[in-house]
Amino acid sequence: MSFDFDILERALSASTNASTNADASADTTADATNLAATDVDLTRRASIAKQRMLAFADFVASGRPPNQRQRTAGLEPLLLRLRVHAGDRATLVRFTCTLLCHTKQVSLYADAGILPSTGFVGELYRRVSQRVLPEVVNPIYLRDCLAEAFSDPRDDDWLAAVSGEQWQELIRLMATEAPEAPETPDGDALAARCIERFDAELSNAIDVLSLRLAGLGLEAELLRVYPDLEEHDSPFMAQQHEIQRWCAGRTLGADAVNDKGTPDHGQLDHALVLLDQCRSVLDRVRKNTASIGTSFGLTYLIGRLLQTIRRLELLVNVAGADAAAKPVASALLLREVGLAQAQRNDIGKHIAQSMDLVALRVTENAGRTGDHYITETRAEYFVMFRAALGAGFVVAFMAWAKVFIVGTKLPALIEVFSICAMYAVAFIVIHLLHFSLATKQPAMTAAAIAAALDDARQQTNSSGIERMVDMVARVTRSQLAAIVGNIVLTIPTAILLTYVVFAVSGAHIVEPGKAQKLMHDASLLSLAPIYAGIAGVLLFFGGLISGYFDNKSSYSRIRERLQAHVGLIALLGRDRNDRFARYIEDNLGALAGNASLGVMLGLVGPLGVALGLPLDVRHVTITAAGLGLALPAISFDVAIAVAFVTLFGVAAIGLFNLAVSFGLTLMLAFKARNVSLPDRSRFLPALWQRARSNPREFLLPPKVDQIIKH
Repeated sequence: MSFDFDILERALSASTNASTNADASADTTADATNLAATDVDLTRRASIAKQRMLAFADFVASGRPPNQRQRTAGLEPLLLRLRVHAGDRATLVRFTCTLLCHTKQVSLYADAGILPSTGFVGELYRRVSQRVLPEVVNPIYLRDCLAEAFSDPRDDDWLAAVSGEQWQELIRLMATEAPEAPETPDGDALAARCIERFDAELSNAIDVLSLRLAGLGLEAELLRVYPDLEEHDSPFMAQQHEIQRWCAGRTLGADAVNDKGTPDHGQLDHALVLLDQCRSVLDRVRKNTASIGTSFGLTYLIGRLLQTIRRLELLVNVAGADAAAKPVASALLLREVGLAQAQRNDIGKHIAQSMDLVALRVTENAGRTGDHYITETRAEYFVMFRAALGAGFVVAFMAWAKVFIVGTKLPALIEVFSICAMYAVAFIVIHLLHFSLATKQPAMTAAAIAAALDDARQQTNSSGIERMVDMVARVTRSQLAAIVGNIVLTIPTAILLTYVVFAVSGAHIVEPGKAQKLMHDASLLSLAPIYAGIAGVLLFFGGLISGYFDNKSSYSRIRERLQAHVGLIALLGRDRNDRFARYIEDNLGALAGNASLGVMLGLVGPLGVALGLPLDVRHVTITAAGLGLALPAISFDVAIAVAFVTLFGVAAIGLFNLAVSFGLTLMLAFKARNVSLPDRSRFLPALWQRARSNPREFLLPPKVDQIIKH
């Protein structure tokens, strides 16, 4: 496809004819009332503006690349034509000048691509509802004209492929072509009027954003995290004073030139320094959130502030640029606002840009917990193994409790509630006893690995990568110790529990038919691997919930609030209440994560039954406990083939539990830390080389003297 410049020619001709006819009509109705004349003028202007907007949209559509390969070329086809055909350049310049002269531009420069004041939920609702019922566009606004032109969902890929050099060349080609247009009524040429209008709208946008930035810099949420803004001169306020002085001087013409005869933009240069100070303040705020936590509201506010600062810098650079630098600065601005308009309704983009900081805080909190699950010495390794044995012992009783609850034939809703509560209590007991459940570890350790890679990528030598490989080896053998420890004790405990119950009651915990079903549920020939993947997703969410509540505990100052609670002080006494408050601060995330994981694991199966869908979960330790309950009921009468299929099924369940939860958490941690694919690929060859040369390191920890030597 190629751009159809005849569309722009027809639009310019139609606009000229409409203006002439409207003026003639106004002359014949000179005796009409002023109100009626105003209505006619407004209707005429709206009609012409709509025709102009639709023509621009049709022009863009005529050159829209039909496939991904052509979209990667950006604006090269348009530039190629403009280089050769001077008439097309003149048409494009005339239309662009006409469009800029008759549209309001401030909202495009000041709002496009910047998070709105409606908040995360409000903007998310707008973007979702836009899919159902599109908004009405107003052709008087340049922002709406661009929204109408770049309305195709694929336009964001297209505009993202347009390089800054292509935008610069487009502006330079248009700047060399003076529009052949009649003089405007006030005697100014169309190009001169266009430049004057652009400069005025640019100044207004700078003023608007400067005032907005000053107001956002005084938000209580920001002052709470960084109180120094109240005690010292705020750069958010200072930049506004400088820009106000520049705007006032520009209006009066006082700073048009300096003593050298060149444009004087001293206030703008100082404003850029202050904007950089504003960004430094936000960097310190983000560092503070590592210790005091963050919230969605604060995350959203920081995002708005950073976007506002960046946009102000772009606008100030355009306003302060000389003739040689103007195309470069304008190209950067054009590229950003154009891409922002193309992505204005992208739901995924909105969620991603608002969640990155929260994801970083959540994964870092989970990562601090994950450090406890990474062993280095043999002593730590066997401590982990013993903790896993304890968790396997508890899970065996948990499997028996579930069979008991189901056997009581409670009403369906009460049965589901009881199983969820039992799971939650069992996982909390495992935490309180300092036991370790293997499948909960990946959601914690993945964040620690992402942090290590983030540190390693900042080092140019190989030492960072080697330390990264060391951590992966430690995590792998720690996971292996935990999962083996869980299974080694849970099956014998379940078998022994079955015989104890049989000695007391004369019946096994499960009937032979139920035992066969438990064997089939663990089989590799069933849907066990898929259900294990679902469990892995729940384990991932459990880790996120744990990190979220750890963050919430810090941000909401839970410990201080509990220590000041009058009722708790009266009940426990001040000393015991202080210890209780410190324990909650340190363990709120773990308690919430364990409880939520238990509820989620108990809900999926009944939810699948209620919806008529094949939904269920398979947790490797719980499945192993089920096998321990089933084997005595069938007198251990298992064929060799069935035994192998079941054994491999349990291994597959464990693999999918770990891989899914670990992979999802690692992806989130990479995204939160902006770790790119090249950063990740640096350590993959080193990891493979270590695994080939020393596989034992991924299974067992080295001896003490080897650790010291290393």
